Amino acid sequence: MSDSAPAVPRLPPLYSRLEVATPAAHGALRLRPTGYAAARTLAALPVAVEEIALLGRHLPVVFADQAPHLPVLLMSLMDGTPGPAIGPAGEWLAGRYVPAHLRRFPFLLVPQDASGDKLVLCIDPTAPAFSRDEGERLFDDAGQPTEIMQRAFALARDAEGAFRRALEFATRL
Repeated sequence: MSDSAPAVPRLPPLYSRLEVATPAAHGALRLRPTGYAAARTLAALPVAVEEIALLGRHLPVVFADQAPHLPVLLMSLMDGTPGPAIGPAGEWLAGRYVPAHLRRFPFLLVPQDASGDKLVLCIDPTAPAFSRDEGERLFDDAGQPTEIMQRAFALARDAEGAFRRALEFATRL
């Protein structure tokens, strides 16, 4: 018998907490544009293989030193220190292409069970992009996902596929 607590899964950069997006829990939430200010002081962001050439024109892309050696975009030389990619108002300054990881935040697809076959859309309810007063509603009066939620799901689904391909690439590399 072990005295240690069970391991808590590590959340991706930017995410503080994840909850399955439901009308019952999040029906009053609205999504407002906030730019990328939340990532201004991050040292690195995960990138998909397809993004390496697009992002590498403006910032260094390296492979993580720990397995599975995923590609990451160096945003700054250390966490907590603003880098050149994001301006003070949260605007993306490093070229035209914005990394998928930033575009999908505060949404994330998460496996519903251990098989990983079914994914559910989760949100980080602590993200500054959420408000109860301003922005686009996540769910309509009937509890159905609004267009913004449908777009968020599509973006999260595409990003999840791209990051899975990055994992396969890094594993083979």
